[in-house]
Amino acid sequence: MTQTIRDVFRLPTGDEITAQEFVIKLDGDYPPEVEQKLVQDYVFTPTVAKELPIILDKMRHAQERRADMGRFIHGSFGSGKSHFMSLLSMLLRDRDAAWTKDDPAIAGVAAHRTWVREAKLLVVSVHMLTADDERFDRMLYAATNQALAREGKPPFEFLHVDGVLSEMRHEAKLFGAAYWTQLEQAGIVGSEADFDELAAGSLEEREDLVRAYLAFKGRDAADAGVNPNWGAGLDALAKHVKAQGYGGLVFMVDEMLLWLAEKDRPGFTKAINDLNTIVDHTGGARAVPVYVFLARQRRLREFFPDMVDDEAMEAHLDHHSKRFEQTTLQDVELRHICAQRVLVKRD
Repeated sequence: MTQTIRDVFRLPTGDEITAQEFVIKLDGDYPPEVEQKLVQDYVFTPTVAKELPIILDKMRHAQERRADMGRFIHGSFGSGKSHFMSLLSMLLRDRDAAWTKDDPAIAGVAAHRTWVREAKLLVVSVHMLTADDERFDRMLYAATNQALAREGKPPFEFLHVDGVLSEMRHEAKLFGAAYWTQLEQAGIVGSEADFDELAAGSLEEREDLVRAYLAFKGRDAADAGVNPNWGAGLDALAKHVKAQGYGGLVFMVDEMLLWLAEKDRPGFTKAINDLNTIVDHTGGARAVPVYVFLARQRRLREFFPDMVDDEAMEAHLDHHSKRFEQTTLQDVELRHICAQRVLVKRD
């Protein structure tokens, strides 16, 4: 009897083959039914099964040492980077759907769930091509506040404290003694000398002064601008995350290289330097460890030959990311995905 391929395999129908079905967009706010489907469809290829315990081991050690950690998830377009990062996000958020998946790879890392649960990590997903801002630091601030809002936590005020204090000094020069009298009557400072003392005080004192001034002016923290010192901003962000009860901050960043490819040389240089600052900084341990996982495509020039700055961008990324380790998803892994998601044998 003649058999067709559909007699042997349960091939998906044309209606079932959609971009939404096979292309995963990294998102920190999947509905429960989407989470369940994402986990159900996930295929642990040999590379992923090998790399997952390594990643969780290194994160556990970093958590114990309060150290920061960066890792590239490297692979060509369609190799499963976003799907892997989505599943890893759910594991780090202690989602039952991920930890109860019936697969030897999950059984092999089950012991890690204890420290993940105790760490209580805030996982922040950043899809660079759909983010609202044009600056890397602001994208991460905004994405963190979105993650905090989903958890019912107050946002982080990324105040440009020095900028507001400079603004206050400028107004004092314009209006003289009347300016200090106005601030005294508003209960913000007692005098110019009082201002000078607070402005030279601790970060908390300076922030309190700035917040009082902004409230007096009828402005919110966003009007103050963003602290241009990304390293100091990350330190303050880590303190805020800890104050909300979290023991670590995890950034999952997708499509950054395609986003960088649209920048001029100063633009991508600044963004790569900011990325490196997450894991390579001075000043001791932050309030909580900060982790960053970044999807990294193969050389973009292989796919977009007209991108003349690709080599310069990749060279700068290589030079400034020495502390990033790498998980590589090989193209050959796709055959395992096909075997389990497409070429499913009939009984």
